[in-house]
Amino acid sequence: MGKRCDNPAFWGKAGSGILFVANDDTALLTKRSPYVMQPNTWGVPGGAVGGTEGFYRSERAKKFKFTVKAAWNSAVRETEEELGYFPESYTPLGMTTFEEGAFVFVTFVLGVDAIEKERMNQNMSLDEHEATEATWVPMRKLLSYKADKFLESSLHFGLKFSLDMIAKGL
Repeated sequence: MGKRCDNPAFWGKAGSGILFVANDDTALLTKRSPYVMQPNTWGVPGGAVGGTEGFYRSERAKKFKFTVKAAWNSAVRETEEELGYFPESYTPLGMTTFEEGAFVFVTFVLGVDAIEKERMNQNMSLDEHEATEATWVPMRKLLSYKADKFLESSLHFGLKFSLDMIAKGL
């Protein structure tokens, strides 16, 4: 996975999250609370992969062996924690993998239909320690974030990476 990560901006050695894209071509974003790293930026529900919580130099994180299954399980757990709900039905659309040194973050991209989007809207109950808002944003706007300086400065760096990979076809 590369050399040791010397960036203290990461919480854990590995993280994962989920970008939900509805069939009306909108994506669910959450606004990170002021209590978490990269506060007040828009991103996806997610967090440290179980077993790596704590800064990247912790002993537990050094022993962690990354797997996509561990990333998926953590992404689902974090989504349920942050949104208070996980979709009943979805379609896997792909995934992106951000790596910096020994740190890796996997974003799973899942499609939801109009019925599931409505269920998500009705059942969401945000954990305000993690996220303060949630909204659906048109993908065309997100994919052209570099043309909008305000939007570019508002997005979490991990989401920007995923959007760049999606624009390139994952």
